[in-house]
Amino acid sequence: PRAETLSMAKLPISQMMDLDPFLYLFPLNLIFFPVGWLLYVFAAAGIRHLFTLILGEKFRAWKDVLIVTAYGAVPMIVLGLFLRTVNLLWPFRSLAENQGAMYARIAATVLIFGTAWALEGRAVSTGLMAKIGQNRGRAVLTWLSAGVFVVVGLWILSAVLESFA
Repeated sequence: PRAETLSMAKLPISQMMDLDPFLYLFPLNLIFFPVGWLLYVFAAAGIRHLFTLILGEKFRAWKDVLIVTAYGAVPMIVLGLFLRTVNLLWPFRSLAENQGAMYARIAATVLIFGTAWALEGRAVSTGLMAKIGQNRGRAVLTWLSAGVFVVVGLWILSAVLESFA
């Protein structure tokens, strides 16, 4: 028994608990989740505030855009926590034998993230209409500006990193 205990102690915790090693990096997963969402809220608010400057909105304040962005991020955070919990309790590795279950899980994940994204869009655009006085079209464009900036930024980053490879 003692030798078995010592050999188990050498295993990473992800193998002991049969979890995905990238999903369960113990102190980092507790730190990264709130820090990552804080970074997202501040970055998205900064991009949206910059976009309101570009659009020439009269009543714009960084605080208002930050509050609206934080309020809009709540559905993403809550549903992200739900998906994270589901993936910790039932890792994808356990679905590897059953392709139908894996495809259903992926479809459910995409549906949940799509729903969270739509709820964020509704909350942010409604908040921008109320706080800044934008019309619906400008509010939707301001909400989408952060996502477009991130997608274009990642595309450029991947192209730069690929040029070094």
